[in-house]
Amino acid sequence: MHAALDLLENSKVRAIIGAQTSMEAKFLAELGDKTKVPVISFSAPTSTSSPSNKYPYFFQINQDESSQATCIADIVRAFKWKDVVIIHEENDDWRDFIPHLVVSLQEKDIHISYKISLDVSSDDNNMSEEIQKLMASEQKVFVVHMSPLLTFRFYMNVKNLGMMREGYAWIMTVKGMDYLHSNMGSSVTESMQGVIGLKSYIPASKELYNFTSRWRNTFYAEHNMEIKDLNVFCIRAYDVAWALAKAAERARPKICSRRKADDRLSLNLMDLDNITTSTHGSILVEEILKQKFKGLSGEFQFVNGKLVSNAFEIVNVIGRSGDRRVGFWTCVGKITRELHPSSHGRQLYSTSTDLEDIIWPGGSAKIPKGHVMQMSNKKLRIGVIPNSGFPELVNIHHNLETNTTTITGFCIDVFRAAIEQLPHQVEYDLIPFPDGDRREKLLSNLSRFVVIVWLFIVLILTSSYTATLTSMMTVQHIELNLKDNYIGYQGGSFATKEGVINNLNFKNSNLKPFNSPEEYANALSRGSKKGGVSAIIDEVPYLKIFLAKYSKDYSMIGPISLITNGFGFVFPKGSPLVANISRAIAKLREDGKLTMMEYTWFQSQSMLTSSGDNSNYVKPLNTESFCGLFLISGVSSALALVMLYSFLIHKNWHVMKNYDFKDFFQSRLNFVKEYLSKKLFSRN
Repeated sequence: MHAALDLLENSKVRAIIGAQTSMEAKFLAELGDKTKVPVISFSAPTSTSSPSNKYPYFFQINQDESSQATCIADIVRAFKWKDVVIIHEENDDWRDFIPHLVVSLQEKDIHISYKISLDVSSDDNNMSEEIQKLMASEQKVFVVHMSPLLTFRFYMNVKNLGMMREGYAWIMTVKGMDYLHSNMGSSVTESMQGVIGLKSYIPASKELYNFTSRWRNTFYAEHNMEIKDLNVFCIRAYDVAWALAKAAERARPKICSRRKADDRLSLNLMDLDNITTSTHGSILVEEILKQKFKGLSGEFQFVNGKLVSNAFEIVNVIGRSGDRRVGFWTCVGKITRELHPSSHGRQLYSTSTDLEDIIWPGGSAKIPKGHVMQMSNKKLRIGVIPNSGFPELVNIHHNLETNTTTITGFCIDVFRAAIEQLPHQVEYDLIPFPDGDRREKLLSNLSRFVVIVWLFIVLILTSSYTATLTSMMTVQHIELNLKDNYIGYQGGSFATKEGVINNLNFKNSNLKPFNSPEEYANALSRGSKKGGVSAIIDEVPYLKIFLAKYSKDYSMIGPISLITNGFGFVFPKGSPLVANISRAIAKLREDGKLTMMEYTWFQSQSMLTSSGDNSNYVKPLNTESFCGLFLISGVSSALALVMLYSFLIHKNWHVMKNYDFKDFFQSRLNFVKEYLSKKLFSRN
């Protein structure tokens, strides 16, 4: 601060280049405004206002923070990440960028899960504690905004704690990456493998190459030390000095014509409000704003007090060489692999395919999923029930030699494809479940009574539903002589046997169960007269599997639109995966992927015939159709409840007869209210 005052008062400077921190920039901006002396700074005095609006004599040559924030938000959206964690350094120079980043992420509908601040004075133990908190969370995408000194230590701790592995994504901001570029040692590069970051874009040119070569030679001759590259700040400082010199040359004639004998600056640290001002500072500001030329850093021009920047460079830290360019972000919000004139056309949305291939932490080329949905800190365990007769749906094969189990089939392919469609990562294991018959043990006779009533209701509901569904999906009229013909169905299928066959009024003596397509074909080929059957009634997916193998000899009659309608996956009640999986399956059908899987597993060479006769219209079911069943179920459950309390009162009457029933029921009511409120609160 004193140096700036000394330069103005004693050295009679007419412009200042400097300010590395926001505090210094704030002071110089105020000083330049009071003295009317142009100030060109590498830092901004504030992150919330434009320098030209509040400080007309202040020029900012660092990257515009709002553009940088928009770039990061576009990158996050391009990879379809929905949640991020922001990690920043706790001081004004690095904290002021965060409001811009928050606004940009929110505009792209990206949720900020956490914001963590680290002080440069934090020891490794404190830093490790914060990193371990991140490990325990479900978040996998992190935006890091901090100085090189803190960055080195941070990524070393991140790697030591195992967060530089597959599944994680780390994004560095421009300010941090520009500083790191010229300070990347082997240890730093090794700890940051897979990080992606933004850098100020400096286009390659012959002038830049020649200048860098001369600078290296001069620096080595004077200091006997080699330098790797000039960082962006050095290059821009050269362009700023060149622009200021050109502006001073152009302003010289105007300044000389207006020079006064008493054109001296009188400065007093204790009384800045009454200091004298430069009479020609406005002339120099005017000429600086007119400067437009091609410098070492590219096109150089100030607009509204800020240096114009048309693009950011997106890099991937990989290998010992440091970083590798994978694309650009342009000022119109477009992500592109190559920067050329057409890249500046407006594009509403960019995707990860607009970038070169990226190597992520752990050496993986697979894009991290981002948010990982954890189920009680364990992998999701999916029980798989095999279908030995129809392995095309679900097949479990255990290799005794390698002691490994392979699970395949149409249902498995659909489940895996749906999981891949989810916006977050879900870790799961497929667990073979050979015996699917599991029932809870009932201890009370009243419980058994209620379950019997419920089973009766479920039986009728299921039968009615499957009968209606079958009427729409299968043959409307089967003209068979029941005395001489037999009907086959899938053994062990409740929906087919109880819901379809019985509703078509076939006698049990004319029904034969089968368990595989091969048994279907054998029975149909023999016919009813030779111990076989005349027809097979089953659900559409199973018949499609059968026809895929025996399409030359058999055909299916009925209007079939979608093959697998009605199939699904069962999750525990309240599982957050239910809605997500449903949307993912719908997306698979919209994209045509589900249809492709259906044809892969169920393709048939037979020609399906369809009748256009609408005389067999099936009346849809509604709630009124089952009002009687609901009444029976409600009355039965209420009766069981009344009997339960009657038994309890009778058993404990010698104790309860002296009770105040009003207080007793009031306490019970309060207990129920409290229980329900806790349940509702826990769900919300």
